[in-house]
Amino acid sequence: MCGLVGIINKKDDSRTMFEGRRIRDSFIKMTKTANSRGGHSTGFAIIQRDGDYLLCKRDKDAYRFFLDRSVLNALDFVDHKDTSAIIGHTRYSTQGSPKNNENNHPIRANNTIGTHNGSVWNDDELFEKFGLERFAEVDSEVLFRLYDYSENFKDFIDKLKLVEGNVSMVWQDLEFPEYVYLFKGNNPLEIAYIPSLKCYAYGSTREIVKSGFSDELRWVEVEPNTLLRVNTNTLQINRTDARIKEGTNRYFRFDSKIGASVQVKPKSCKPKKRTHTRFVPRYSYRDRIEDILERDIPQQRLDFNREDVVANDGSTIKKVK
Repeated sequence: MCGLVGIINKKDDSRTMFEGRRIRDSFIKMTKTANSRGGHSTGFAIIQRDGDYLLCKRDKDAYRFFLDRSVLNALDFVDHKDTSAIIGHTRYSTQGSPKNNENNHPIRANNTIGTHNGSVWNDDELFEKFGLERFAEVDSEVLFRLYDYSENFKDFIDKLKLVEGNVSMVWQDLEFPEYVYLFKGNNPLEIAYIPSLKCYAYGSTREIVKSGFSDELRWVEVEPNTLLRVNTNTLQINRTDARIKEGTNRYFRFDSKIGASVQVKPKSCKPKKRTHTRFVPRYSYRDRIEDILERDIPQQRLDFNREDVVANDGSTIKKVK
């Protein structure tokens, strides 16, 4: 049981800085409410209309997360005109330690950044079937690797049919930043339009969405097994039927106390291993700026050609040739 939370902004050159601040503050309120669904880690991605982005996540609950100076500095990247979406997550860890920040959400898979609520039971099988490299232990990673690996959108929908477990997910492709994708599979996902701010807000529950706004909310009814594509220029929504495989996995059990499927593999099973020990991500200038803020390095002394700059997700930034 994790918490999905976020805001999708319509392109609006008349949006004021005050309205931008309201969007930022509403996101913080929503994320704190989502903390009840998982306090092992908290994170968000801020994605701009030109595909630039900032990724920030920590192994902290939402309340302590927003007391972190570097997190508050990262939130300054929210721009009242240029930000297309804020994609957030509160994690209840069932597979992969939150101490390893690569296991926390949002998850970046090359040009794809996304969040997932649920459990993927056959992640090992899918990584092997499609020859995907694995950078973390968390099962959610396979969903975004599959999207990044797919030849086109239809190909990804076909691959979703092979996924077994519980899935609702939100993601954005940095090559096409005008679109945000939301998949309400067999886990909850609620979406509402806020007329005064010209944006959509979404969360795993309606309580999460309501907590961020005092305005009248216009709820968007979404049936299970529906994939939405939101155009951030117009806020037009296109819908497509999509679903994952139903079934059970003997290595997972549903824990009613937390409302999540928990991994209970026998001791004889080997732990999941990363297939790639050096994460070489796509990165942005903002990653490097965040590194300066995090480590208090004077900007004039920072050599941007060095090999050891650390990104917000804990990975080492290397120059991509």
